[in-house]
Amino acid sequence: MMELESSMENKKILYIYDGGHPLFESLMKSIGAKIISNKEIISKDYDIYIFEGSYIRPVILKKIGKLGIGKKVVSWISDPRLYYLDQRKSFNFSKEKIVKYPLFKKTFMIYFLRRLDGVFCMGDLIVTLMKKYSENVPVMKVSGFISNKRFSDLEKIKPNLESHNLLFIGNGPDYYCKGIDILIESFKTIKENIKDAKLYIIGNWDIRKEWVVEGVYFLGFQKNLIEIFRECSLGIHLARGEAFGINVLEMMLAGLPTITSELTGSKEVVNKFDPDFILELDKKKIVEKVVAYFNSSLEKRVYISNKSRSVAKNYSEKKITEQFRNDAESFLKKIYN
Repeated sequence: MMELESSMENKKILYIYDGGHPLFESLMKSIGAKIISNKEIISKDYDIYIFEGSYIRPVILKKIGKLGIGKKVVSWISDPRLYYLDQRKSFNFSKEKIVKYPLFKKTFMIYFLRRLDGVFCMGDLIVTLMKKYSENVPVMKVSGFISNKRFSDLEKIKPNLESHNLLFIGNGPDYYCKGIDILIESFKTIKENIKDAKLYIIGNWDIRKEWVVEGVYFLGFQKNLIEIFRECSLGIHLARGEAFGINVLEMMLAGLPTITSELTGSKEVVNKFDPDFILELDKKKIVEKVVAYFNSSLEKRVYISNKSRSVAKNYSEKKITEQFRNDAESFLKKIYN
């Protein structure tokens, strides 16, 4: 922290959070940022303002002088909003369905994106989307990590690699982003091929009638996932536009090789142990991959499990935080210079 303050000439950093994820808090503390809620009054006493999720508010506050003169505004994007912007879709939380994204709104959003001083992007997917709409705004990729509290427990788990049990972890209600719809549709066909297959879904969901399928178990929110990890042999995460699912890292560290879609930032981690576990959102290809894995030899599954786990071990809190602190120092200096 002292190195950052010295090289940045004691610039003061304020992080304004929206959801308050512990991961973001840990990373922001590593660069000496003060952390407040987006409902609190924002002081003019800072030099760099990092807004979680928002890119309209910081630009407006800067333009109307509410932050003072010469201040820098940075957005922290870790959600699917850029993906939805790109697809001209959005998830309506009150109606719990996908709706069309108006063209005027897309134009409006791009206008503000291009007036940021910088963006922290969770994962490669957000970097790609950000550059598509604003080539001149500096961006920095941020990786997720597995918290110290969970790391040691997860790396000791022995999954049941002989089972035909799938695991998905993720909270609702945005089923489209999390890929619940295509996951369950794919599982119906998987079940036809692998009679004893089971799909465990962890997280809070309002279960739709079309999701009530034989072999699918909605287990709700779970504080302790160790026993569930032990029952499974394969993770799956067919997200659309998710920035960087920490759940993918956790499943991999627990010894569960994890299939991801090509539309999630976590694919960059999966790519390091087996690029063939990154799939298009095509039901036929998803079914073929899962069935092939379940029909493979135990020896092969053990090999893939160990390789997956070895990759996930590189995403410890200590290692990623140190990397972030060093990268953020250069990134913020670039913004100021």
